[in-house]
Amino acid sequence: MKKVGFKLSSIAILVLLSSKGYALPYNTQHLESIEVTGQLKTKQNKQMKNANFANYKTNLSDSSSMIPYQKYKIDVSATPNNDLENLINLTPGLDTIGAPKPITQNIQVNGLDVGTGRSIFAVNGVSQASFLMPGGHGDSTILNTPSPFLLHSLSVYQSGSNLSFGSGNMGGVIDTETLTAKSLLKNKEIGGKLYLGFDFNNDKFTQGIATGIQNDQFGFLIAGIGNQNNNYKDGNNQIVKDSEAHQFQGLINFNWDINDYQSLNLSYLNINNDTNSKISPNNSDDFAPTILKLNTQQYNLKYNLNPDNEYVNLKLNLFYLKNRLNQQTPSYSFFPGAPIIPAVNDKNTGTKQGFKIQNTTNLYKQNITYGLDYQYTKYNTNSPRSAKTPKSNQKQFGIFIKDQIHLTKIWSITPGLRFDDYTNKGFDIPNEQNIKSNQTDKDSKLSKSISTKLQLTDSLSTYLAYTEGFRAPNFFEQFAYGSHAGGIPTIFAPNFSLEPEESANKEFGFDYKKVLPNDDLLTAHISIFQNDIHNFINSETIGFAPPGMFGPIEIEQYQNIDKVRIKGVNINTSYKNEYFIFHTSYTYNRGINTDNGQLINNMPLSKGYSSISIPVKSMDTTFIFSSNYAARQTHSVELDDGSIKNEVNPGYAIYNANVSYQPHSIKDLTLNAGINNITNKAYRTNYDSDFFEMGRNVFLSMNYNF
Repeated sequence: MKKVGFKLSSIAILVLLSSKGYALPYNTQHLESIEVTGQLKTKQNKQMKNANFANYKTNLSDSSSMIPYQKYKIDVSATPNNDLENLINLTPGLDTIGAPKPITQNIQVNGLDVGTGRSIFAVNGVSQASFLMPGGHGDSTILNTPSPFLLHSLSVYQSGSNLSFGSGNMGGVIDTETLTAKSLLKNKEIGGKLYLGFDFNNDKFTQGIATGIQNDQFGFLIAGIGNQNNNYKDGNNQIVKDSEAHQFQGLINFNWDINDYQSLNLSYLNINNDTNSKISPNNSDDFAPTILKLNTQQYNLKYNLNPDNEYVNLKLNLFYLKNRLNQQTPSYSFFPGAPIIPAVNDKNTGTKQGFKIQNTTNLYKQNITYGLDYQYTKYNTNSPRSAKTPKSNQKQFGIFIKDQIHLTKIWSITPGLRFDDYTNKGFDIPNEQNIKSNQTDKDSKLSKSISTKLQLTDSLSTYLAYTEGFRAPNFFEQFAYGSHAGGIPTIFAPNFSLEPEESANKEFGFDYKKVLPNDDLLTAHISIFQNDIHNFINSETIGFAPPGMFGPIEIEQYQNIDKVRIKGVNINTSYKNEYFIFHTSYTYNRGINTDNGQLINNMPLSKGYSSISIPVKSMDTTFIFSSNYAARQTHSVELDDGSIKNEVNPGYAIYNANVSYQPHSIKDLTLNAGINNITNKAYRTNYDSDFFEMGRNVFLSMNYNF
């Protein structure tokens, strides 16, 4: 049967209190650093450099912000957990779906996911969108993401608001910055941090250490974190076969303050994952797992020039990124007596190199940011499978400018423009007559944006924005051909005339921050958006090949859908006093193909998150209780006779508890213990998932800063 419905996933996979635990400083202060921020002028940025760490955490901003409304930035330098889902869970509009393995999670921003390239996950300003494969089983993506243990900050620019990113900036950008000696040590000259954690559900043991030295001019850091786990148990107390994994990540960083106005930063990040995958996880049929080995290496050189004037605040980033993916599958058959599917060993390699340069000039009541970027991406495979993406490459070039104009003390307006040009090339691609030839596709796009912000009171502001974005077709969508790997009855046909996707997003929101009597703090954010995407790229059945052992074989091709509309609401509130910190967020997304009214795939419907943190100073202890919840999900399935059947995936609520102990006698030591999924709830995050998520999990962890 063919699914034509809405792949709903109101995701809350893991909870704030992960199976790794959190340090006490994180529990009691972390929510303060989730700020809705605008742009600071150059002089203000210089003041922030001299501010102490506590002030920095609660006054976050970044001159690279492209519009004067929300950007969430989370300081994770003191966060000892090593699951990115925990940080994503804190920010409304972000979700994760996919298989329960570290490299097969798919991250979504305002309903548009990283795996297809409609949103961007970046490390040190470089997009990590997979150019090896567009997806994996269970609606996941092959994507290496760094552990928060190695990160200093995580910034979220929603709705395509950051013009410094080109293709893929339709839902938004998650931009992460890795640790430096400065961010690790703060005001110390030498030191580091240590993390140890154990999960009882899947016997997962995690170890991490980071150490650095820093003087007035130079700093050096080296860090690493690794873990390994067995298969986990779901809420039905069933073992999810082939969910074990092994992961190691390493980081080296060197920073040099050349003088008061110049700085240089060199970094090297290595992420290595070995994991099993499965066509149908936990299926009773004994399909052979595929061993995935993915290695990502990234080199960055950053140079900043910020002299004492209003005209120059220059940032240069040179980068080189390399992905290597090996897929090893032994021979197997779908059922006894069926033909044997031969063993394969696919080796895929992709590289990306380029630069980004931008400058900010402050004129009378204006902040003008402008720049350009270039990247060259190359993909190659020696896959013996008949379905593959051939040798391909892509060139992208973009220029951008935005001008934040302060009309009055309480009102600003920000127009912006970005021009992008790209060229895709595929080599030795066969046509219907099996004649191979090289193919070239090129296009360009001018994206416009305008936004306005009004400070209604000292505590309340409102904004209205219109932003455009685009996404160039990826290699797989445009050039893949041949039979689906692993004997699945599908044939792919290339499409050399795919048009780039174009988005037009409208957003309206309010931000509120109020210091109440006794220094209580109340914050709130609410926004609504509507994103109209033209030329939406989707897989369509275009015909049938002669029947095989499974019957008629579908021929699939990626084609453009005229228009898709996504609507959403993001809500985020928190309240802090000396007795507790309360935080809650809610996200709603809905996507429709306006041609036929059908719900589109891979769209989370709604999810919520709430937590309360209660410090007990007399006991040097903090108690935290949290819950993840999701609305029920309805989707449609087209049956073999052509009829439509509606199915419902029920909603769920997951409850968690954690206690953190930080003794005064050893102030840099934190011990954590807790339980995730206390009620051992059996739940799925996708309506067509073949597996349930992790059941009850008891965890222990230790964090020590030295």
